[in-house]
Amino acid sequence: MLRGAAARARRESASTTNSLAGVEWVRARLKAWPEAGVDTVRFYPSGDTPTARLNTLARGIDLVRALG
Repeated sequence: MLRGAAARARRESASTTNSLAGVEWVRARLKAWPEAGVDTVRFYPSGDTPTARLNTLARGIDLVRALG
């Protein structure tokens, strides 16, 4: 049972965090994490090509920069 729940949580987390389609969710997390003591964020940009991955990474960087 725990394995099933853990696997489901990982799938749900991956689908939410690996896509910037949910930009507002990502923005909210980026704002909340420093208050929780998080001082490092690691992006793993998705995409089928190097260009697509770089574009995804650029969108993530823009979100971080917008926070100031």
